[in-house]
Amino acid sequence: MPVPDKVTITVTGQIYKLRDNLYGASGWYDRVPVATVDLPVEKAP
Repeated sequence: MPVPDKVTITVTGQIYKLRDNLYGASGWYDRVPVATVDLPVEKAP
């Protein structure tokens, strides 16, 4: 299996809403990605 050149990590955030728009209940809701990091990968000997 070939080793990839890089690994991409995406960090997402969440927001807390006291009342949502549909049910009026509180909860944590996903948001769009807030950061992306590309890490180089090297094959170990």
